[in-house]
Amino acid sequence: MGVYDMMKVIIFKNRRDIVIFLVQARKRMMNLLKEVVLKKRASGEEFGEFFKIIFGENERGKEKMSVENAINYIYTFFLIANETTPRILAATVKLISEKPRVMQELQREHARIVGDRSEKDAALTWEDYKSMTFTHIYGHSHKHGVMFQVINESLRITTTVPVVLRKPDHDIQVGDYTIPAGWTFMGYPNVHFNPEKYEDPFVFNPWRWKGKDLSALVSKNYVPFGAGPRLCVGAYFAKLLMAIFIHNLCRYRFSFVVNEGEDHRNSKLYAYVSTGMRCSILRRYQSGLDGWLLE
Repeated sequence: MGVYDMMKVIIFKNRRDIVIFLVQARKRMMNLLKEVVLKKRASGEEFGEFFKIIFGENERGKEKMSVENAINYIYTFFLIANETTPRILAATVKLISEKPRVMQELQREHARIVGDRSEKDAALTWEDYKSMTFTHIYGHSHKHGVMFQVINESLRITTTVPVVLRKPDHDIQVGDYTIPAGWTFMGYPNVHFNPEKYEDPFVFNPWRWKGKDLSALVSKNYVPFGAGPRLCVGAYFAKLLMAIFIHNLCRYRFSFVVNEGEDHRNSKLYAYVSTGMRCSILRRYQSGLDGWLLE
C-alpha cells in the first residue's frame, strides 16, 4: 500500500496519529538508509554513479555533502519519487494513447534519435536526452520540441502536488472567506483547468505549449511541482525519468486492456491512477525516420 493510500485509510480517523505515524516511519527509513550507506562505505564496496556524485569529493578533497544531507537526497529522489512518478507516468501513457497524432510525433522524434546512433541498441545517453529538444520546464528557451510539449501538458493535467499547504503570517481575505493568521490552509490548485488561462483545459493538447516561455507562467498559472522556496527538489529528476520512459515507450505499440466497469481513477480533481494501467505491448523496429513497423 502506497503512502497516499495509507493516508486515505487513516487520516480521517485521527489526524494527529497519522502525522506521528508518518514522522516515525520517515525516521525509521532514514536510519535504515544511513545504516546501509555507512556499511557500504566501510566495506569499500563501489557505489553506483548516483552515489558517486553525491559522495564525490570536491576540488579540496573533501566530500561534497555530509552523510545526513546525502541520505535526505536519496530519500527524496528514490523513495518519494517511487510513489508519485509511476502514477503520473501511468496517466501520461493513457493520455498519449488517446491521441494518435501525439504518439506519431513522439515516435518520429525518437526514431530520429535512434537513427543517429552508431549502435542502435545502445542505452540512452545524456546527449540523446538533450537532442530530444526537451527544454527544462523552468528554462527560458523557445526552442521546445515534441517531448517538451508532451511532458508539460501531462504535468498540467496530472500533478505531483495534489494539495498546497500554507500558513499565512497575516489575515487574508479570499472571496467571502477570511483565512486567519497562523492557520494552516490546505488548497487544491485548479489554475491548470482555468478556461481563462488555458483554452479547452480538459483536453490533452501538447501543442498549446509550442513557443511558450514558461518563465512568465511558473508560480502563476503553472505549478506542477509547487512554487517558491518549497518547490519540489526532484522536479528536474522527475522530468528526466519521464523523458527516458517515454523514449523507451516509443519502441512499442500498445493498447489498453480495461475490463467493463473498471475505473483506475482515485480522484476527480486531477488525472491520477491508483491501480496502474494494464496494456498489451508489441515490439517495434525502426524503418527510416518516418515510421515504425511491427516485427
